[in-house]
Amino acid sequence: MEQPTLTGFRAELKQRTSELHHEAHGIPYIQALLKNELPALSYVGYLKALAIIYGALEKHVLGQEGEKLKPFLHHYLRKLPLLLSDLYDLDGSQTPDILPAVGQALIMADAIMVHSISRPYALLGYLYTLDGALNGGSILKKHLSNALGLTGDTGIRYFSCFGSNYRDFWMNFLGALDNHLPDDTARESVVLGATEAFAGLIALYKMLHPVDKAMLGTHITSLNPEAGHYPITTDPHEIEAAVKAGLACWNHYPFYEERFSERGRRFAISDAAWLVGLCELPLETAVGQIRWLANFLSLRGMPSITMEMQLHTLHHELGPHSPHKKPRYHNLLDAATVLKKGRLSVFDQRTFIEADNLFNKQLKDNNVSDQRLIRLSLHMGSLIASSMADGSLWQEASRASFESWLTDESVFPVPWINAVKTTYQLLEKRQKQP
Repeated sequence: MEQPTLTGFRAELKQRTSELHHEAHGIPYIQALLKNELPALSYVGYLKALAIIYGALEKHVLGQEGEKLKPFLHHYLRKLPLLLSDLYDLDGSQTPDILPAVGQALIMADAIMVHSISRPYALLGYLYTLDGALNGGSILKKHLSNALGLTGDTGIRYFSCFGSNYRDFWMNFLGALDNHLPDDTARESVVLGATEAFAGLIALYKMLHPVDKAMLGTHITSLNPEAGHYPITTDPHEIEAAVKAGLACWNHYPFYEERFSERGRRFAISDAAWLVGLCELPLETAVGQIRWLANFLSLRGMPSITMEMQLHTLHHELGPHSPHKKPRYHNLLDAATVLKKGRLSVFDQRTFIEADNLFNKQLKDNNVSDQRLIRLSLHMGSLIASSMADGSLWQEASRASFESWLTDESVFPVPWINAVKTTYQLLEKRQKQP
């Protein structure tokens, strides 16, 4: 594989991912694998996640939009068919999904989609990280065979692709990175993709082992891991509407930028594009997937009322911008109605209307005057109420994720934190009784 002494861009790339590489070795998933103790549930979860990620990556690097990347892909062997074969061998469709891991894979698939449009060379960074992990494939497959009692290549075809063809690709790929990237911007995009993929995989590994049994379930990707969320629309009018809806939601809630920075803006857009794709599904299935995404995002600190707003805005944008004016777009409004009905089972509508003023009063009482915080407070009361409703309807962690950020002393001053805590306390008194 790589020579002992590296030069050129490949040396820089390895150096700039070295800390993440070192961190990965201490993760419980990797330790259990090397001790021949990895549970089948964790390994199948890993295969499912990689199928989602590679499904997105290979779609974009090998499709028409990846035309400029083709000089880097001589001898490339598609990994998705191998992963799907391994899942078939291990009866993956009958194995419970580790839902946080599925969610993490979908986040990475979304990032790949966004990069394919705005920063295509970042996809080479993803490929560097993902395929680079196969350098140890011959060792890893032995540990998997021992841990799971596998024979031959059954269930480990993905790791068994480590061979002469793979070595040819890998050395050509590294050489192309050294010699064929057009400029420093392209090189920085590769580094961004590589580090982003590495950090994403580390987060994924942590979700796969040990497994929190409360986080097991069934996600639609079990039926078709290749689809990821679902195919994102390619209709230019729908993409334009998704971009406008994503940015409108981003601008409506200043907390997005404060908490998630530029990355959050990209995902707001890609989520909107995914929501358009759900309109192709039967209503019940589409609503189920939207509720799943709303729940998943709430666990990461995005109260579900933000999803409601995005659904309404997306439906509005699709109307004038799509020449089709398809009846199926009404799925978006139906899903928004379901989400609204849920939160109104916890608080009445008047509480949501008054929550913003309630929070602003607490800011005033606590003498909060910093302009950054005043801007951040826009719609914050209704977001707090939504986080509480999400915690009651789904998991308490939905509330905790949002509340813990708002009361983080390393981020916010004490007067702001006091205002947040008091608002939560006052709203608790207005919750409907079960």
